[in-house]
Amino acid sequence: MPTGGGWSGLVQVADELTVDFECAIHRMAPTCEHCGCRMIGHGVHAAGRFFCCRHCADTAVAGRRPSRAPE
Repeated sequence: MPTGGGWSGLVQVADELTVDFECAIHRMAPTCEHCGCRMIGHGVHAAGRFFCCRHCADTAVAGRRPSRAPE
């Protein structure tokens, strides 16, 4: 299957390849550096780091602990 140097749409999940777009998005999505959730869509960039929302960015930059434990 030629990829043309780009993303082929195939994602390795366990021992099988799948073409599940939602699974691919979730696996490729960046993780919030404060709470650990996956960021689907726009996140917040603060102090050279990425966060899911302004609350997480403000809390992390201020040096406070996450309000929930990352999974």
